[in-house]
Amino acid sequence: SKIKRLVQHELGRAGTRLPRRGGAHYEILKLLIHNWMLNRGPMTSDALAKAAGCSYPTVAAALRGLGRAIARRSYRKVELAYFPKDEWAALVAVSDRVRSTTRFSDRSGQPRPPESLQRRLRSLGRSDVAVGGVLGAKHYVPDLDIVGLPRLDLTVQSRDARADLSFVERLDPALRPAEDRDEAVALAVHFVHRPEPLFVRAPDKTFWADPVECLLD
Repeated sequence: SKIKRLVQHELGRAGTRLPRRGGAHYEILKLLIHNWMLNRGPMTSDALAKAAGCSYPTVAAALRGLGRAIARRSYRKVELAYFPKDEWAALVAVSDRVRSTTRFSDRSGQPRPPESLQRRLRSLGRSDVAVGGVLGAKHYVPDLDIVGLPRLDLTVQSRDARADLSFVERLDPALRPAEDRDEAVALAVHFVHRPEPLFVRAPDKTFWADPVECLLD
């Protein structure tokens, strides 16, 4: 009914409280891996602090924690010396908490294909929501051989303690928060809590999550 849709819309506008996010060092780690993957060269600690939205001491502590994985260059710049497998495994283990992941299942019995949800998202014109997951990975690596596309992964930039998820109903009114981790998921929404989301805008106005977020998906 119209009343039910209005109530759901207003609840979405009020916002969903996000779980407590992980430490800023994970955002710093993701930024360093992003630069390493794209071969963008070293960054200053100030640049890392600004992109991650944290203090200089927090960056310094994160760099110390990465130990030999950090290569220190001239002009006080740093970069990864190699892919930090142990630190990456630790991030993957807590990824859902760090990214405040929310999963949605289809209640209609006839879920829309992820590509259809992506097209609907593009029509909303949201610059704070980007496509990730398998679709994002294939955007960066077109020859990637992944069979099947079980769900759509989206990354949302949010600096606040609450997130506006009202756009999900506009993608498909049949989507509801998953109640069980074992049930089929049609949509997964992840959050980045930093000033610089690293989204890439394509000519067709699709916003793509950065390669690190896609890899975590």
